[in-house]
Amino acid sequence: MKIPTPVKKVPKAPHPLIGLYFLSFKADGACHWQGQIKEVLKDDVLLVQLFSWLTGDPTNMALIPIAETLSDGDSKDLNKACWKLYHDHDQFVEAGNRSLDVAKG
Repeated sequence: MKIPTPVKKVPKAPHPLIGLYFLSFKADGACHWQGQIKEVLKDDVLLVQLFSWLTGDPTNMALIPIAETLSDGDSKDLNKACWKLYHDHDQFVEAGNRSLDVAKG
């Protein structure tokens, strides 16, 4: 009698967006949200952790359709993308500080 060889389950690689930090911008270019992508659901919805602009501490979590992260909704020009993604926390913080400086004028 032949004993079947156990099948090794290969762990699924995490979605490449998980863990990225982001800054989101309104259609007028104003900075809107800052946060981190925690989960990708069904490849079309992001679960994100938002951070306070005042303290940098975690605040709310939100579900955002990926389609809403690509443009301002009216434009087909990807240069007007409303989310910028960062692999590195320090780059994310530096970009956020620059965005606040621009907003202050």
